[in-house]
Amino acid sequence: MRVIPYVLLLILGGRDSSGQRVVGEVALPAPSGEHVVKIEDVSPDAGFLSPHPNNVPWGVLYSVSPSGSQRAAGPATGWSVPNGPVVVDHVASVAPDSHLIVFYWSPASESDAPRTQTAAWKAVDVTGKTGQLLAVEQLTSWTTRQDGVLVEHVAGRSPSGNLLEFSWKPGRDWTAADLSAIPGGRHIAGPPSGWVSHAGTQAVENIGARGPDDSLLLFTRGAGGSGWTVTTH
Repeated sequence: MRVIPYVLLLILGGRDSSGQRVVGEVALPAPSGEHVVKIEDVSPDAGFLSPHPNNVPWGVLYSVSPSGSQRAAGPATGWSVPNGPVVVDHVASVAPDSHLIVFYWSPASESDAPRTQTAAWKAVDVTGKTGQLLAVEQLTSWTTRQDGVLVEHVAGRSPSGNLLEFSWKPGRDWTAADLSAIPGGRHIAGPPSGWVSHAGTQAVENIGARGPDDSLLLFTRGAGGSGWTVTTH
């Protein structure tokens, strides 16, 4: 998934005459401004050949920016989480004013609106809740469980180079933590990348980023949401 100012990017795929999958992309003009766009994989079953004589590829493109909401100026990150019997889709990006915006959709919230309609998506101004701004660049996201509760995380770099981690869980609204301010913390010089690893049965959160001196900074947090630490490599 990508977001380009004033351009909608459509990921396309198909199969060549031998049945091998072919994936490409094409940019489409978006005169109304920047949009967060979500690509839905509608690839046919393996071995399917397009009935079109030129084997026109498949693909679906739609905007998830609700009418009147903030637009996205940077690349997006996405994740999905269960909410009872349904799944909630999320897409996050940074607006032109450096606000973190999280878009989400759930069939429980808009049961009569399909996911491909803009009206079905809602937007949350996370910066408006936390006061923390982000640079207009790639974000990273992941999910964890703390005491049996699912927690959603988004991280990015502030305009001044601080690594910011945003999190949300049921019963607690979005909060922000400045990981560059922890003991030994440093500024970062590029977009971060986050992932979850395991030490035995315990989950460990990881965020990697380039340091100002081109070193690799690795921020980690152990099981149970214990404090973040940072090492330089």
